Amino acid sequence: MRLLGIPEGFTQVTLLPVAYTKRKDFQPAARPPVEEITYLDRWGARVS
Repeated sequence: MRLLGIPEGFTQVTLLPVAYTKRKDFQPAARPPVEEITYLDRWGARVS
């Protein structure tokens, strides 16, 4: 999207992680730090 500076080949997505489990061995998944994958207002604008 030109307005937000998103490069060609990328798509905007919303992910709302929700989990429910009855198992006792439930553990969080390995994820990169949010600061490495989150932008504010424009592509490449890091949240500080």
